[in-house]
Amino acid sequence: MKKVIVLFFSMLLVVSAFAQDMQSIYYKSMPSLVTLRNVDDLGYGFFIDKDLVVTNYQVINKARNGAAKAVLSETLSLDVLGYVAASEELNLVILKVSAPQGIPLEFAATAPVKDEKLYLFLHKNDQTLGIGEGSVIEMKDFGTIKLIQIGASVVLENSGLPVLNAEGKLLGISIPSPILDTNYNFAIPAEKIKELLATKSDTPEDLKNLDPPHIIQNESREKSALVSQYINQGNAKLLAKDYKGAIEKFSNAIKLAPSDPDAYVFRGQAKVLLLQYKDALDDFNKALDIEPNFAEAYDLRGITRAELGDKEGACEDWVKSYELGFNEAFKLVKEFCDVEKEK
Repeated sequence: MKKVIVLFFSMLLVVSAFAQDMQSIYYKSMPSLVTLRNVDDLGYGFFIDKDLVVTNYQVINKARNGAAKAVLSETLSLDVLGYVAASEELNLVILKVSAPQGIPLEFAATAPVKDEKLYLFLHKNDQTLGIGEGSVIEMKDFGTIKLIQIGASVVLENSGLPVLNAEGKLLGISIPSPILDTNYNFAIPAEKIKELLATKSDTPEDLKNLDPPHIIQNESREKSALVSQYINQGNAKLLAKDYKGAIEKFSNAIKLAPSDPDAYVFRGQAKVLLLQYKDALDDFNKALDIEPNFAEAYDLRGITRAELGDKEGACEDWVKSYELGFNEAFKLVKEFCDVEKEK
């Protein structure tokens, strides 16, 4: 079983310039926060009960190939016994620690409302945590979940930190922006944490069970956390032969990142499996418009063209795929095409 160790944060930030309410909330909340760490820092989390820490799914999943620890100070450490609730869809995991020493944050009594003042914890360049002020822009719909869209003077780059209201009570948990090129911050609403908490098991499960299905992606194309999450969920549904569910997930990814060729290729593949060849062809065409050297997209478009009776177009695509380095395409060229003609 993987172990995560929980250590208490030191009060490292000088806050003399803060308004009194912000300073008070900062000091009151700091003992509830943890840093998840393996060899390097993975991300953050915080106590929601004396022996329960919540973090984001992708944060703890980074430790799936080795042990991790959660750090609050350099002197106190607690093992994590496993997770008691997890949802990749909600991007949340609740961890159980070995001793009930945590100071839980209190949930806000009401949901966030537009223009509501709030506070965000910030990871600074000197490896300390600071606090900043922001406000609720809106509850933004991302298909399967509504996120708190936050306006602030800085853009958060770390997951798993609490977002608090003016009383210092929990409104949500921060995530990296799911929209590329944005000046807004986002958080998962606290009500989703409460929903997951209501499903918790009495017996912790090994963290290795959080491993996602193996997904082949072009790692050179950077994605936001939520886009990657939707693509991973879609591929999981592909493996489970839930092709309609896969299409829904890939479509969510496309809504967030309409210039991501991977999402179109994966959605096209799901449509092929549903025999929706014309719609699949549109997706492969779009992917190739965005990334003209996408070898796998040519291979899949060739298969789709063959199913639609366009043998010549299929062979052209398979040859192009092979020329771009996808060796598997040559098997199709050799079996179905006039090799001499295609040279």
